Amino acid sequence: MGGRPTLKVYKALTGRIKYKIMKRYFVILLLPLLLLVSCIWEHPFCETDNNLVLRLRLLDTNGNDQFTNKILSVDIIIFDTRNNFVRSFRFDKTAFDSKNRVAMSLVPGIYRIICWANVTDHSKIMGAKQGGNFKELYLEERSSDTGSPVYYAPAGNISRSGSGDDFDYTGFTVILPADKITEKTMDLRRVHRTINIYILGLENLAGFDGLNPKVQAKNMPFQYDFTSSSKPGRRDYIMTTQQNTRSALLYTAGFHSPAAAFSDDMTIHLLNSSGNTQLIDGLNLKAWVEENPPQDTCEFGILFTITKTSTGVCVTVTKPDWEDIDVKPGDI
Repeated sequence: MGGRPTLKVYKALTGRIKYKIMKRYFVILLLPLLLLVSCIWEHPFCETDNNLVLRLRLLDTNGNDQFTNKILSVDIIIFDTRNNFVRSFRFDKTAFDSKNRVAMSLVPGIYRIICWANVTDHSKIMGAKQGGNFKELYLEERSSDTGSPVYYAPAGNISRSGSGDDFDYTGFTVILPADKITEKTMDLRRVHRTINIYILGLENLAGFDGLNPKVQAKNMPFQYDFTSSSKPGRRDYIMTTQQNTRSALLYTAGFHSPAAAFSDDMTIHLLNSSGNTQLIDGLNLKAWVEENPPQDTCEFGILFTITKTSTGVCVTVTKPDWEDIDVKPGDI
């Protein structure tokens, strides 16, 4: 009984081995079919290489494209037709070709697209995760000294329904067929405000210690929703001034923030180099803009001039009367 296996047993063993081998081959052969079926269900494995090409433009008032001059990077956020987050792409400006185009790979289908340009280390897109909805995403300025000079696409208005957060994004839509490359153009627009501060005559202030003072902007907006409107939250920015390259007596600072409507609690303050002592009274930004309306409320300068008088010092706050001056707001 304990001898060599009989022919019947041998055939049974070899049959089992063949069955296992055939089973493995069947699974291997079945795998491509499963992947093909998953394409129908829009599985990520089925993305079509570079089937979406986006061209981005930033046109000035003369119709000239300023994309190369103004844009450092672009974040492209993809939503489905229910406004749910699908995925995002981030491209440095070097990824764009000479026509400011960039290619992406997506599963064929219908998508809605938002672009943010210049989301730098100062800022971050929040809520971009699986299951996130368009109305839950926002862009937040996270730096304490300045926001980012951000631009947004599509350039046209986004439809809203109801009020408050009850809105439905029905803006830029692309249809990606399975059999060809789709190329679309999106126009960026500026959504940030830049305020440049200039200070002359600091040496006339008794509290001036000879070191570069700080400028504080209080109660400024710092969040954008995904329609590019500013959200209600407020924060303070504080920046150290720099001496102008053309005049050591001129100190400058600049910052970016969402271009929200001005309110009475938005104020500008001049502080000492430590940031703990106010050198002059704060400036009500809303009142000053109403009295000194700038050509462009999204980018303007404020000049503080401090002079000695027989009774002490006098501080006047005006619009600067120059155009060509070396100021570099924030880190941009």
